[in-house]
Amino acid sequence: MKRMGLLLLLAACAEAQQPPAVDPRLVVTPVVAANLLLSSPAVSRLADGRLHVVVTLQNPQPADFPLRVQTDWLDATGAALSTAASRPQFRLLPRGTDTTLDADAPNTRAQDFRMTLDAEGN
Repeated sequence: MKRMGLLLLLAACAEAQQPPAVDPRLVVTPVVAANLLLSSPAVSRLADGRLHVVVTLQNPQPADFPLRVQTDWLDATGAALSTAASRPQFRLLPRGTDTTLDADAPNTRAQDFRMTLDAEGN
């Protein structure tokens, strides 16, 4: 009985150490994953029906982090919508701070998104 309890405790500890599942709509490069902490995206609709996406990032590093963010908007079939809103944006995340990324879909045809987070210059 003690052995079963120990096995259950070890399994619970191993589960607790697993990183939380990241939303598949977020494409996070290894360099970003190794340096920043991020939330799952919060997705809502604006009053005009367009998608609104918010991701919170935390930079626990002792240096600022140069980030490249690209949000691709997808139609109902999953095809990318060609829009200027999909151009990469560059942000410098100050060390030891939380930063919020928001993105608004360019029109109501956008039904989903894919946000790519990479280190600037990679």
